[in-house]
Amino acid sequence: DGDPIRVKWIAKPVRQLHLYGGRDMTVPADTQTQATASLGAAAVVWPSETHAGGWARRAAEIEALVGP
Repeated sequence: DGDPIRVKWIAKPVRQLHLYGGRDMTVPADTQTQATASLGAAAVVWPSETHAGGWARRAAEIEALVGP
């Protein structure tokens, strides 16, 4: 089952950052809130991005969010 809500961690959880586009119609950010929270993950929504948006141009912003 690939449902992220059903994932059970056996070892130490992996730190996660979920990136969502506010204009994504394939994986709408508002439908992912429960899954993200259940994983203990952080989420960032960029209102102007789509599913295939300009994530590459946001590389520096993403790197700053992830940190060392």
